Amino acid sequence: MNQKEIAFEQLQKKWYPQGFNCTPFLLIPPGSSGFDLKPCLGDTFTHFLYEFKNDFGKMYYDLDELNHLGTIVRSKIKKDKQFLIKTRKQSDLNYSKALQQIKNIPELQWPSLSKEEFLSLIQKAMYLLRSCGLYGHIIEPFSLTTDVMIKNMLSQYVKEPSELNKVLTIISTPTKRSFLHEMEEDLFTISQINNEKERKQRIKEHLARFYWVRNTYAGRTKLTLKDIENELKTISSNFHDSAKIEKKSELIQQLRLNPELILLLEASDFITDWQDKRKKDIFIAIDIAERVLEELSQRINIEVANLRYLSYPDITLSLFTDKTLPQTLTERRNGVVFYTLPEKEIILTGKEYLEFRERVERKEKPTQQIKKFSGLTASLGTAIGQVKVCKLLSDIRKVKEGDILVTSMTRPEFLPAMEKAAAFITDEGGITSHAAILAREMKKPCIIGTKIATQVLKDGMTVQVKANHGLIQIIE
Repeated sequence: MNQKEIAFEQLQKKWYPQGFNCTPFLLIPPGSSGFDLKPCLGDTFTHFLYEFKNDFGKMYYDLDELNHLGTIVRSKIKKDKQFLIKTRKQSDLNYSKALQQIKNIPELQWPSLSKEEFLSLIQKAMYLLRSCGLYGHIIEPFSLTTDVMIKNMLSQYVKEPSELNKVLTIISTPTKRSFLHEMEEDLFTISQINNEKERKQRIKEHLARFYWVRNTYAGRTKLTLKDIENELKTISSNFHDSAKIEKKSELIQQLRLNPELILLLEASDFITDWQDKRKKDIFIAIDIAERVLEELSQRINIEVANLRYLSYPDITLSLFTDKTLPQTLTERRNGVVFYTLPEKEIILTGKEYLEFRERVERKEKPTQQIKKFSGLTASLGTAIGQVKVCKLLSDIRKVKEGDILVTSMTRPEFLPAMEKAAAFITDEGGITSHAAILAREMKKPCIIGTKIATQVLKDGMTVQVKANHGLIQIIE
């Protein structure tokens, strides 16, 4: 069986896709940390599918492996209440060591490094990206498979569907502040400073602290002093709500939930905070990796946008002499599939990529006749508005006040659009997802995990989001 047939054969499996702005160099290394779980779980992911085109892509999890590893994670949590704490500590240690390896080579010295030394630097940058996950990749098997289980267990205590959704949103409220909360809180503090000199100094400190916050798997976006000045004009004091945390605790006691459900809720809360910290680490690693690519761009005269389509097998000394590399990377940017195994990558471009895309589209169910569909309630409320489908980061500019934001999954870079939108609908994600957390903090209706929202809904459609019931109704 040739490589194309091996990759196409994978389409027979059931996959859990996650779509967002991303590129191979910045996504595949942290994705490959899924191969590193055996020391902490006794088992691991064995393969992944990735698809990229013009800086948008999908990462596909084997659904059977996701469920299997999720079962193992939950079993570990039940047997050892310190399991998550110990695993996170080891994961953070791995990341700190990888980060220090990069810091040991001052950036000012990069231009003078030999080819061999610079190649080693690229490898260190890729390992830094991978180390953001490592044991931290147990987050996905838990968070992507446990939400429905929690809801089903909770339904034994709360029978009425809309009341069940209300209770679920309360008891899944995070108890720790996210880095976005910390950033907004710092901005609000700065906005209250009247002394111009002190204000400017605090803005510089804010920039030094959150320079990475707009980075994505598709590249880094440099945060500027002007960006911060603009954000200060609209910042509010709506931060982490301690009253919600108290209500969550009271509700858990009132319902007299069984120990297993309480344990899963506590684990979910811990993993929500870990996931947020991991995202921060990834954004910092992306910033470093991008600076390495910028130096590489100077050396081999290939633009950074194309260098983001490099993969593990490309990182050899031939990188500096291969005359076909520009064409190869351009072709990948126009559409590429990576089927990755622990020790191997299969890459499909050109006609093979188009054939893969055609087969995927044939497998997807027709959605033209769907007028009503459902998902998991992440935040309560009802909203009516015009749909704006945001698949690319550039699409968020389309979102106006009162629109309904529809996307595969939200990420921190979606914040400006989320502030304008009346409600959010996503294909993917669970009660610990970015969309769920932000929607609850913003008090906006949100339905997640619909699987089909970006296929069914089109720009300009008017929809009603009935989050209390987990329903989306197309009006016109």
